[in-house]
Amino acid sequence: TTGLRSTSGARLEEEYVWRFRTLDSAWGEPECVESFGTGTSSEQDIAVDAQRNAIALWEYSSPTGTSIWANRYTRADLWGDPEPIDAGDGTASDPSLAVDAAGNGFAVWVETPAPAATRIWSNRYTVDQGWGTPEMVQNGEITAAQAPAIAADAAGNAVAIWPQRDMDSSDIVVWANRYTPGSGWGSAEPIDEVPVPEQFGLPTSTAVGMDADGNAIAMWMRPAFPGDVLWSNRYTAGSGWGTAELIESDETTSLRRPRLSVGVGGDAFAIWVQLEETAMREDIWTTRFSGSSWEAPERIDGFDDDDTVEADIAVDGMGIA
Repeated sequence: TTGLRSTSGARLEEEYVWRFRTLDSAWGEPECVESFGTGTSSEQDIAVDAQRNAIALWEYSSPTGTSIWANRYTRADLWGDPEPIDAGDGTASDPSLAVDAAGNGFAVWVETPAPAATRIWSNRYTVDQGWGTPEMVQNGEITAAQAPAIAADAAGNAVAIWPQRDMDSSDIVVWANRYTPGSGWGSAEPIDEVPVPEQFGLPTSTAVGMDADGNAIAMWMRPAFPGDVLWSNRYTAGSGWGTAELIESDETTSLRRPRLSVGVGGDAFAIWVQLEETAMREDIWTTRFSGSSWEAPERIDGFDDDDTVEADIAVDGMGIA
């Protein structure tokens, strides 16, 4: 689309189509990575490392409960055997997955030991060793937490984010924790602003990405009245988190399915579906982070007579999306 720009800000002069192929120019046959026979598998996620190995993650529900399962694909041995990786402390749901360049994996999810208590847990896959012991990444509070997201850089650092209710004030803000090789998870900290009365809901649709230098960008959608807004915060390696900022601030507009992609050079794009109420139509909007700031959002689809149902985006190493 000509709505996209290069790293220098230049627009495409005309529409351009990229095509990608597998090494043998063909897709393989579909195959099942789990074989339970009963129950329901859903909320799947997958990540591929620099050696083209992959890890699949999903939520499995059966009459005895809900748990998080994983399976790993290697080019040598293909898919292995699925295995549970959660803590077994109640209902497990909302899994998210990331891998580093070496193929080590990071999974986060929500675990609910009691109806009023939800906690964010994590497990790490180490190449040649397998999955480790699950551990909590929030600070131990028994509180409402949901919708975790995780990202990893090539060096094995990782960042997890999630919305959580504050025990003292009852404010609902987004928290983050960072994993460093050799040290493990640190202490969780809030990265969100205290919500104003018009932005009252539990943040949803969290996303986070990391660049090659270990910097991270987090994004989340918060219900406002009568629409939704998008927030973001940036982690700078060696300095920590900055101040959360609005990247889509029109509280009268309804948004859905926001997505974030961060390139290895630090450029990032956010994309979402936005309701155009006067025309009763859904449009695709995006905004770009480059250098130190987000650009003004802009519409990039051209379908004035129809809805655009879903959107996603990816950024390459040159900052091109």
